[in-house]
Amino acid sequence: MNSDSSAASVVKSTYLTFAVIIIVWIGAWLLKVSLDNTVTWLTTSLGSFLYWLTAKIVIWILPAFWLLRISNRSVAEVFAPSRWKAWLTWGGA
Repeated sequence: MNSDSSAASVVKSTYLTFAVIIIVWIGAWLLKVSLDNTVTWLTTSLGSFLYWLTAKIVIWILPAFWLLRISNRSVAEVFAPSRWKAWLTWGGA
C-alpha cells in the first residue's frame, strides 16, 4: 500500500508541477514583453537567447530533475537505450 500511495503522490506532484510550469512560463513570457520596453539589451538576439535559455533551464529542466528525484528514478534509467521505444513514445513512461 505504501508503494501505491507513493506512486499516487508522484502523480499528484507531476500534475501540479506541470500546471505551475505552464503558469510560470506564461509569466516569463509576459515579463519578457515588459522588460523589452526598459532593458534594450533583451531585444538583441543574444539577450533574447540568453533570457529564454535561462527561462527554459529554470522553468522546464530543473522541475524535471526534481520529479525524477521524487520518483526515485535517474535520467539514465528513464532514457536507457534498451527502452528507446518507451521514451520515444511516452517520454520515458
